[in-house]
Amino acid sequence: MGYNNCVMLDPAVEQLWQVYLEAESIFLRSKSMPALERFITALLALPEEEWQAWALAIARLVVDEGQDIPVRTQLFIRVLCPALVKGTLTRMPGCARWLLHFHDWLYRCQEAIGSLPEQLQTSSGLLEEAVKVDPTDTLSRKRFITWCSSYLVYTLHELPSGILYGMNAATATQCEELLQLLSLFSSQVDVTGQRGQYKELIAACAFHFSTYRDYLLAGCSGLSYEAFFLHGSRARQNRW
Repeated sequence: MGYNNCVMLDPAVEQLWQVYLEAESIFLRSKSMPALERFITALLALPEEEWQAWALAIARLVVDEGQDIPVRTQLFIRVLCPALVKGTLTRMPGCARWLLHFHDWLYRCQEAIGSLPEQLQTSSGLLEEAVKVDPTDTLSRKRFITWCSSYLVYTLHELPSGILYGMNAATATQCEELLQLLSLFSSQVDVTGQRGQYKELIAACAFHFSTYRDYLLAGCSGLSYEAFFLHGSRARQNRW
């Protein structure tokens, strides 16, 4: 079982960690779980900055380097999640991406996750934050582009009826939010040299997000969105 953490703990606490790893390596749960509890108790007795630095280093090793380090539920809930949330709040590079890696467990950490702004309590928000905090964060940028392209395609799924936002039709305000997301997506594909790959998607989204917003604001009772944007297209052609 791989483990190479450059953040050193108090020797006694480090020994407890090694005892736990040894129990994990031989798949002896009756020993590994009590050993993990002893380690967590000792770890959290250390100054906050020490155990949180260790937690962030573990997250980096697991997420970015793929080290085979067991992250059990209690270790995540009591140690990694609080450290990653604090790192995300203080805009430490990497923390938002590392937190997102454990997204399947975030529902178990409502108290910690609840301290994040609402926009950072979603996968998309964490990806956006990771890219904003560290423009050199290539891993987050690639994941953001992959996620965002899929989501943007989804928003157009109900055309020509309208634009989706989540499970429902978008509101005018939500269309503005989608335009902001599109702007971020567009800037990221430019940075990665993928404009050609996403040019048609970006153009379609730019047109429909703004046109659907205008349709909603116009309050065109009895007029479908399809008729609205086709009429607008003909009007623009006639001007030429």
